[in-house]
Amino acid sequence: MAPQLPAGWYPDQRSNTHERYWDGSEWTRKTRRGSPNGSPRRRTILAITIPVVAVALAVAIAGGVALWLDRDTSSVVAVATPTPTSSPEEKEVVRPTHVADPQGARNRTRDRHLEDAGYEVVESGSLYVRPLESGEFTCGYAPCLAYAVYAHHGCPGGIYMEVSISQGDFVVGYTNDRVGGVDSEGNAVLMMEAHGYDGDVMFRPTDLKCH
Repeated sequence: MAPQLPAGWYPDQRSNTHERYWDGSEWTRKTRRGSPNGSPRRRTILAITIPVVAVALAVAIAGGVALWLDRDTSSVVAVATPTPTSSPEEKEVVRPTHVADPQGARNRTRDRHLEDAGYEVVESGSLYVRPLESGEFTCGYAPCLAYAVYAHHGCPGGIYMEVSISQGDFVVGYTNDRVGGVDSEGNAVLMMEAHGYDGDVMFRPTDLKCH
């Protein structure tokens, strides 16, 4: 036989705020507002429920902290590991592209060789001139000076040359000479004569054309 509850006030199953009276054999219609501290039964329920809730809350907090720490650690690691970037020193240096110019290199080499031989460059890689030494030509009755012209690519239409005639610090006249067609890598001699001038004169080239 199940034990009977002693008569007294117990939590009303129909209300969370009231108690109902048990007369020892059945529930009566008598109710009252529950006491602030609750009935023995309520205190028992609370005594059991609070520790359970506390344990569940502790477990939830621990799990949440673990998740937060895991997330935070990942965040810290992500922040502490920046995406590598190239420093200014590591950037690719774009250097200017040099276009090969073998013809220009050959012309400069030819210029140097002929300058060493006493020629003046009139047109790089093509036309050169130098005055001949006094023993390399003979003058007539007028003062004169001969010029050697080297045409590397030839001058099929001939060569024309003009010089000024100076006495002292003054230019007193001009003279010129012309020769016919010159073959490739050909040489020509042009004679400049100062007719009508007595005394020492000086010749200075003023024009040289290859036709």
